[in-house]
Amino acid sequence: MCGIAGFVCKKNQKPPSKLLARMVKAIRHRGSDDEGVYIKDNAALGHRRLSILDLSASGHQPMPDTSGKIWITFNGEIYNYLELKKELPGPWQSSSDTEVLLKGYKKWGKRTPEHLNGIFAFALWDEHKKELYAARDHLGVKPFYYAIQNGVFYFASEIKALLVAGIKTKPNDKIIYDYLAYGYYHHTNETFFENIHQLPAGCFLLYKNGKLKIERYWDLKDRVLDLSNWSGGKAAGDFFHVFKDAVCIQLRSDVPIGVQLSGGFDSSAVTAMVHHIVGGQKNFRLFSHVYSDHKDKEIPFMKALAKGLGWKWEYITVSPSDMSDLAEEVLWHQDEPFPGLPTFGLHMLAKVCRENKIPVILGGQGGDEVGAGYEYYMGAYFLDVLQNDGLDRMYDELNAYGMLR
Repeated sequence: MCGIAGFVCKKNQKPPSKLLARMVKAIRHRGSDDEGVYIKDNAALGHRRLSILDLSASGHQPMPDTSGKIWITFNGEIYNYLELKKELPGPWQSSSDTEVLLKGYKKWGKRTPEHLNGIFAFALWDEHKKELYAARDHLGVKPFYYAIQNGVFYFASEIKALLVAGIKTKPNDKIIYDYLAYGYYHHTNETFFENIHQLPAGCFLLYKNGKLKIERYWDLKDRVLDLSNWSGGKAAGDFFHVFKDAVCIQLRSDVPIGVQLSGGFDSSAVTAMVHHIVGGQKNFRLFSHVYSDHKDKEIPFMKALAKGLGWKWEYITVSPSDMSDLAEEVLWHQDEPFPGLPTFGLHMLAKVCRENKIPVILGGQGGDEVGAGYEYYMGAYFLDVLQNDGLDRMYDELNAYGMLR
């Protein structure tokens, strides 16, 4: 991951360089490979780089276009950047995916995210228009926080960068209540801090002359397929093709990649697909975290998968003392309350991978939902159906899921 930060002042107001430096310093842990800043007119962009594609200085950010009038700071990875290069005009100054975003913006403008396959959060300053354009990926994997104070628009990958910028805030009681009463989090563009928001997933924003405009470019509701005439074989075949393409395209990297295995459907399927694509473990390392003094029901599945594929399996043990020792550190990185104990394990796993010079981890986070893996989400789903579509529709959904048989 990389880190982005910056702000846009009032017209004719010069951005303070020391303020940008504080914001970038607050997120230096997001990128240990490089740092850059851009300050011109009333805009300031900052960046901390974790090099994944094009490890050379050509990938330095903030990055300008060939005219030097459009600048971008970008966190994430555009998986289909090679395909997009075929659609966009050259010449190319680098082999990075960041440059693809710059050329994409010049061709497609604010509709650029519609052409992207990836996880991303970026901010682009257009000196011609004196306008900030920013976008967040379709499902909101990459963070983009913002706040407006005294006519200045601030943004960053993490809330802590906004706090060091001097954003005045206090606990957001509404979001705290939702978290404590219902276990909800990241269900709205509000955060646990008043006056600090996040750009919704699948949206872009425009900020110009003190006015903020947010538009949606993608919505999952619009992507629903009519499966009524599909056979089981067609569904399985199409899913395999899409899943294989998704894993294959995410293996594009100029640095080592690790694979994180939990034993659930999601990460097991990812691991097996990597094996299928590359024909074995090759240079990949397989990592897991397990809980000490706990008969984790997923451990046998992890062992069985690794043995069946012929992969070497490595794991770290998470103990109760680790949780107490790391509580403050993990919360500092998360910025907000988080859902549960797995966050500690993933935090420890990330540290181990970084120590082993493996900056990229391929895992299955979120994949279980695609495979209907976690039943405890069903209650919230049925409640949403009842509230939005009525009792009859909820009854149909319960019956289709087999809960009324």
